[in-house]
Amino acid sequence: MKTRREFLRTAALGAVILPIGPRALAGVEVPAEELPRLRPESPQAVDVGYVQDARRADVARGYRSGQACANCNLVAGNPKAEWRSCAMFPGHAVAATGWCGHYEPGSGPR
Repeated sequence: MKTRREFLRTAALGAVILPIGPRALAGVEVPAEELPRLRPESPQAVDVGYVQDARRADVARGYRSGQACANCNLVAGNPKAEWRSCAMFPGHAVAATGWCGHYEPGSGPR
């Protein structure tokens, strides 16, 4: 028998996946606006030093002035969007003004 906590966790996950699941299975790219935003305190974000404001990035992790998700090769989407999809965080949107330790210099969204 599942505990209430397990049930609520499963229900919450289903509520997030249900709206985007059919399109993902059909091979249609889900717009970043419909993806949940990556939380800086989530374990995967903490592991790579993700911050929503690049000005607060840790220089010890490799941050250099001018770097941001908006001009990273791993980020895709509308160049004018505040939140975009990122290859490092599938299923989540990252802030265009953000930064993480996987930054790859480039011209920005594909």
